[in-house]
Amino acid sequence: MLQITRHAIKRYQERIMPCSDFEAELRILEAATHGVLLSQKGKYRAVQHGKAVLIIYNDANISVVKTVETIIFSGFWKKKKRG
Repeated sequence: MLQITRHAIKRYQERIMPCSDFEAELRILEAATHGVLLSQKGKYRAVQHGKAVLIIYNDANISVVKTVETIIFSGFWKKKKRG
């Protein structure tokens, strides 16, 4: 099962292509199913399709598309931990 957050739809419209909510949702769905796995850390994975990079959270049988980045995405896992 795949869920797409409202935040991911807004980010797709901002960063990748201005379009309707429905079209953005369909394009995110296509990218999630046909994209190439870039990286995986813990329960998060980065999937690329075209110039969009999806950040997907996996929990049991449910995948949630959290946000959408552009192809120049450097990686959320490269941030140093504080403390």
